[in-house]
Amino acid sequence: MAIFTFESLNSTNLHLKQNFDKYKNFDVIIADHQTNGYGRFKRNWVDLGTGNIFMSMCLKFESFNKNMLSVAQFSALALAKTFETFGVNPIIKWPNDILIDSKKIAGILAESVIADLQFKGIVLGIGVNLNSNIKDLSLINQNATSLNLIIGKQIDKIEFINKFLEIFKQNYPLFLSGGFKSFKNDYTAYLNCISKVINISDSNNSFTGIVKGINDYGQLMLNIDGKIKEISSGDISFI
Repeated sequence: MAIFTFESLNSTNLHLKQNFDKYKNFDVIIADHQTNGYGRFKRNWVDLGTGNIFMSMCLKFESFNKNMLSVAQFSALALAKTFETFGVNPIIKWPNDILIDSKKIAGILAESVIADLQFKGIVLGIGVNLNSNIKDLSLINQNATSLNLIIGKQIDKIEFINKFLEIFKQNYPLFLSGGFKSFKNDYTAYLNCISKVINISDSNNSFTGIVKGINDYGQLMLNIDGKIKEISSGDISFI
């Protein structure tokens, strides 16, 4: 894995998508600052400063592999395990946000790259609140925290990134061959929504029910008035 560092980018994901052919499989882009970072549903990702992580990874394929549909969830598991090496207890908010003490600390965005009607690969974006202060965190429009505030000291950004990349690449071949099923049990153990009553919504729909589990494709299985609905994406709120 080669790591390329930039002082400032509008977005690491956008830069990688626009320059996808210039990079190799597993190449990583890091920016000290993002002027227009974004997460799922194009929500703004606040730039909390150089001590935090704004990064994207280049994942290339010769052809479309359906197992890649759950790469963000696989990455969330690798990220949760990385946080554990720092002595904290993360949870995964389905599908791929990381929370500590019920506050968001990291998010993941996977975007497909298609050129000339052909699937080229995936850009995997990761944002981590690593070294922030309470004042800056107040700029985020949801409860958020930072690793330095939790453990009481500054975190070495490159050390954190290298730990994540090691866990990611070590488990990637099994994931690529087995898909979500290859890590389903491990992933489910980190979830905070199983058997809970939730509302889940996206830009088009909203549903309320009890979470019965996760199927073999990473979809949420929601019990709505006795019927199971399988949901692929959305934002969860607890009732």
